[in-house]
Amino acid sequence: MEIIAGRNPVLMSLRLQRREIHELLIAHGAKDPRIREAIRMAREQGIPYRFCTPETINRLVPGIRHQGIAIRASALPDCTLDELIGSSDAEWPLLIALDQVQDPHNLGAIIRAADAVGATGLLISQAYAAGITPTIARTSAGSVEALPLVRVPNLIVSLRELQQAGYWLVGTNPDADTDYWELDAHRPLCVVLGNEGQGLRRRVQKLCDLVVRIPTAGHVESLNVSVATGVLLYEILRQRRGA
Repeated sequence: MEIIAGRNPVLMSLRLQRREIHELLIAHGAKDPRIREAIRMAREQGIPYRFCTPETINRLVPGIRHQGIAIRASALPDCTLDELIGSSDAEWPLLIALDQVQDPHNLGAIIRAADAVGATGLLISQAYAAGITPTIARTSAGSVEALPLVRVPNLIVSLRELQQAGYWLVGTNPDADTDYWELDAHRPLCVVLGNEGQGLRRRVQKLCDLVVRIPTAGHVESLNVSVATGVLLYEILRQRRGA
């Protein structure tokens, strides 16, 4: 059982219906039109709903800004790497692979950016990585409901499988010789990003077909991983749209 809180995450879950929803909770006094929309969809789908105190939801998702609405639901269905590779009908599929990204706020922001550009899916390692939590669902604005996600036991093995399937692996490193806008986005791509402290592990970086840098002009040497992901994804989108 998982708790999803916040207006956008709850609405996304109700719309996409990728998980079984057991109950919709509405805090007394919540009057946003999106909450009325959530109640309407719950009625149409036969999902029980009830009104409760805001404190009830606070206890379910402590520290999360729930906006007076939450659902109790089953976990999202598992997706395998083979299913992810075979499910895309895009001319140039786009995947994101995260090498031990551990901050749930970063993961949520990355999922939101990936969904915004129409990415095919996301790979994260099972070990030393953030799991899917209410914080991630909230930070992603519900995009976690839409973006297929695969937790892999060995990221390097999975990246090799992607290469064999025709994907071009693009890693990042502030010391790389190639600027990020020099990558060729007109091919199946997997953007590979490292964790908040160390970046890409050496073995992962060596596996990449291309390693790029995002130049900075100020005092910082590199960007936060979620910001760097957004920069790269929108460059890929720009190229693919012919801008």
